[in-house]
Amino acid sequence: MVVVPTLTVRNLDSETKDALKALGVEHGRSTEAEARVILASAVRALRRGGPRAGKPDSREVRDARLGWRQSSR
Repeated sequence: MVVVPTLTVRNLDSETKDALKALGVEHGRSTEAEARVILASAVRALRRGGPRAGKPDSREVRDARLGWRQSSR
């Protein structure tokens, strides 16, 4: 029997949840699968010392590393 770790994300705002769901639909994945892909990509980028150039999550990963928050316009 293989034990697979579980991660629960609490207090996720509805805008982020809705965007994650929309991305999943766009990529043909469930919301949970989309979250796994995004988390894995972000962790790999951070472990390499920076985001991958040209990837859609590059700015968010960089900003998170630097402790920046996205300003609302």
